[in-house]
Amino acid sequence: MKVKFLKLLMIISSLTSLIFLPGCWDRTELNELSIVTGLGVDPGPTESEITVVYQIVNPSAASGTQGVSSTMTPFMTLHTSGKTIYAAIRKSSREVSRKLYFGHLQVILINSELAEKSGIKDLLDMMYRDPEIREDIPVAITKGQKVDHVLSNQSILESNNALSILKHLDNTYETESCSRPVELREIINTLTSPSAEVVLPYIALSPYISKSQLSETQDSSQASVIKAGGFAIFNNDKIVGYLEIKDARALNFITDHIEKTVIVVPYKANKQSIDLISSKTKRKASIKYGKPRIDLEIEIQANVGEANGPIDLTKVSTLADLEKATNRTVKKEVEDVLGKIQKEFKVDAFRFGEVIERQHPKDWKTLKDNWEKEFVDLEVHVNVNTKINDIGMKNKSFQLEMKKK
Repeated sequence: MKVKFLKLLMIISSLTSLIFLPGCWDRTELNELSIVTGLGVDPGPTESEITVVYQIVNPSAASGTQGVSSTMTPFMTLHTSGKTIYAAIRKSSREVSRKLYFGHLQVILINSELAEKSGIKDLLDMMYRDPEIREDIPVAITKGQKVDHVLSNQSILESNNALSILKHLDNTYETESCSRPVELREIINTLTSPSAEVVLPYIALSPYISKSQLSETQDSSQASVIKAGGFAIFNNDKIVGYLEIKDARALNFITDHIEKTVIVVPYKANKQSIDLISSKTKRKASIKYGKPRIDLEIEIQANVGEANGPIDLTKVSTLADLEKATNRTVKKEVEDVLGKIQKEFKVDAFRFGEVIERQHPKDWKTLKDNWEKEFVDLEVHVNVNTKINDIGMKNKSFQLEMKKK
């Protein structure tokens, strides 16, 4: 009797749970969506408007549907204008037969002209608010060129141009460290910080050449390519300047965002390539007589990538000289960008204020209200220590034998 009662109870529980299951009443089929992989903002046709640019997957070309021409582009670029981003996106329904879907977005691009004149805070609100747009989406600046042009440029190696831009940013960071992908949530956190300023990577199309047919983009010699490397420096939410390749890498040294890079150092009338394999920057804040100071300790692990001239790498003195040369080169690069940002841009792009707040919270309470002035006069000391671990397959340069001969 007890067993029958338990079975009956289980049946009733199962039937009850089925009643309250949500089901799929609000589902949307994939063939009812326009999948957006790239999103960007350009200046609008009038001063009161902005233009939103979308890169949308071409489902026919992407799926390889039988009977579809192989010359079809794998994506289409669309743009609509409005007084706000939200209003502009709503207008897309006039030109696209399917609802825009941002769940597979790869990158967000912002035109440098907009970021310099109008700022980015209003542009980011909708993107940060939309539940379909992930907070880890990288954001980049298109320097001196329209987002529309950059997103419309078909890459040889990638069928999806937005994915190509994302890989450009990743590859530049992982091999040269002269850029860095910055996610949407990091920008929002920085904008709300009382001291730190936004730093965003920029990309460019060099040079911009309009291509009307897919066959033109598949030429083995591309006339127009996307280039990554460098940072846009912000004050509040507007761009105040740019850092080129070397300065961008130096900023990454200071903020401890170095992956790998090659440091070219002078030694015995030649240039040697030191292959950096790891770097760690320790940032220590101190307060003396009410004045802050930052000490940077940069520890570098490296290998010899290229030895030019008749040098003998088996000698301990040679490696010691190369380590010292690397120390001097990195220290100069770091001190140069420190001076440039402190005296020219006058914004805390290094997040030194956060270091002081974390290590000396009581002193920060008296410094934070006047941090802009304090930052300009902030004393920063740089120390670099390089350790070369490997010299490659050959101990001596063949140029030593040539010299003997």
